[in-house]
Amino acid sequence: MARSQLDDVKPTFITYPTGSCREEASVLAVLETPRENGRVVAVTDVSPFHPHLLAYALNEATHGLWRKETGTDSRGHHDLDAATCVLTRHDEGGSLDRYRLGKSLRKRGFDVARFLDELPGIVERTNGTLAHWITSDAPVRVDCLGPRLTDRRQWVCETPGGTAQMPCGGTHVERLGQIASMTAQASYDADGGILTIRNEVRTHPAAR
Repeated sequence: MARSQLDDVKPTFITYPTGSCREEASVLAVLETPRENGRVVAVTDVSPFHPHLLAYALNEATHGLWRKETGTDSRGHHDLDAATCVLTRHDEGGSLDRYRLGKSLRKRGFDVARFLDELPGIVERTNGTLAHWITSDAPVRVDCLGPRLTDRRQWVCETPGGTAQMPCGGTHVERLGQIASMTAQASYDADGGILTIRNEVRTHPAAR
């Protein structure tokens, strides 16, 4: 389907089987052949939670490990996620991120050795921050620069201590209180220099 046709496809609302979220979903692809009833079949983003939050919580927990000035996120913390993340995958149960902790990161002033020594505590602080944000029930919105599906979208969350925002046209809850819990677990591959963080996300049971 041509891009101009995709622009005319409106977002749809879907209810997720893992929880109570019913949110606006972004169309990722449109199948070429419509169904017999004339409906267009679309593939939508199906992640009703905020893997973005993990990045901001991790940046906050590692802010003091930088010896040199570097880029910051929208909340003012050194952006470890942007500097190191090489893979992000989302699914209905959470997200998986991989971070490369190599020589270039050390040269940029990040204390990798201390980070690895303190990793359990850093993960614990990260999870504590995520839990605090969920309890705050902070509002979430997506700012769009235009009415078309392909127009630029900015995810914005009013987290305690500063506003988190980044480009994203995916599916999001309206408030963090719709999430029951987010729990990060980390493992490190010393041979490859890759840190893997799995973020398990639970939403509240569907309302009766």
